[in-house]
Amino acid sequence: MQRGPTGAESLQHDATEVITSLRSAFSGVLGSVPDRLSKAADVARVFELSRKLGWQVWKVVSATDPLTASQHLPGAAAIEVFLDAAQKKGASGDAIARARAALGRLDALVTTHAGDRSSLDMMLGALAHEGRDQADEHHRRTAFRGNSSIWGCQLRTRLVTHVLRPSSDGERIDIAIVNGLFGLRRVREDVRRTLLSMGVRDALAAADAKAARQTIGPGVVLDSCHPPAPLLGAFCSQPIPKLRAIDHPDGYVALEVTEWPLGETGSISVVTGELFPAFASRYRRAGDTHGNLVAHVNRPTEVLLHDVLVHESLFPSFAPEALVYSELDRVARTARERREEDRLPLALSVERVGRGVEALGSTDVPQAPEMIASVLAQLGWPSEQFQAHRLRVGYPVLPSAVILRFELAERE
Repeated sequence: MQRGPTGAESLQHDATEVITSLRSAFSGVLGSVPDRLSKAADVARVFELSRKLGWQVWKVVSATDPLTASQHLPGAAAIEVFLDAAQKKGASGDAIARARAALGRLDALVTTHAGDRSSLDMMLGALAHEGRDQADEHHRRTAFRGNSSIWGCQLRTRLVTHVLRPSSDGERIDIAIVNGLFGLRRVREDVRRTLLSMGVRDALAAADAKAARQTIGPGVVLDSCHPPAPLLGAFCSQPIPKLRAIDHPDGYVALEVTEWPLGETGSISVVTGELFPAFASRYRRAGDTHGNLVAHVNRPTEVLLHDVLVHESLFPSFAPEALVYSELDRVARTARERREEDRLPLALSVERVGRGVEALGSTDVPQAPEMIASVLAQLGWPSEQFQAHRLRVGYPVLPSAVILRFELAERE
């Protein structure tokens, strides 16, 4: 392996060099047989390979970027299967020899930079110009499966909906928050039973938040020691799961399941709704220029839907960006600042989906429009006055905070 222009064997330089030579060698093998090959299916048919291996070989050859091509590169044993098949079909001996030499350079790349092939694939995936989103989700899906076993539970869909409108004084923001856990089940008997903590860890302007929490609707009485829990009973599992409320010293209230059968028969759904009137200032101030709407991921989850409905008069140019921060080192729930070094490099986009609750339709949570319509009706907030935005994340990182960050308004 030659050294790069500066004399340093950087991963990106060396990988680009090695994958380029391997792509060229694969192309030479394909070009040395008399059959016309114009698509992946042709490779599988002519060389009598599996559809997957034929597709991988074709993607390596046809990718425009070497690091993107690396995401489709078969394992060493599968490459040997391809080369043996090519030899039987009359491919050039020189072309096959060049491919095996390139495969040797790939082995050297693994040894130098990663130690094993799976680690190299993960490192190159982070450098690829194309296909990174798919690679990231693949790793998150793998983590979801492992975390489901470790934590003993898994959640089909997490819904977090924030509804923002001007407060009565025109200076501040009223905010309603709906939290939904849909399809939560245990996969191991000895598992922690806490569902969620009720409260707000990250205010739109944390130092200025002063509103008391209010339950939307009548709530559900769990025991005589606590006020009614802010459950939206009509949208929870029926019968409503057996829960209890537990106070914590930091002022948060946790909901725990008291009876929770194992597996799909014990799958539950729990939805809460809370109102925070006059929650925070709507205007920018020195050191306080952005609002953060946060969804905390604290259990293995297949899909996170993070929605926000913004009143048309509040932020006319509302355009949130999605950020994800690790919470591995976040001990204090009330920490106001997030460290940039905890930000995870995930490329996520927020979609403007339309006006009113009808825009919140989703196969992930089919009842979402009806549920949010019910909340708005109880608050007396006309649905048609709100613009809807949505972030959908497959297999969100555990533990993390998924944040929709937006600019506060300038005072005129």
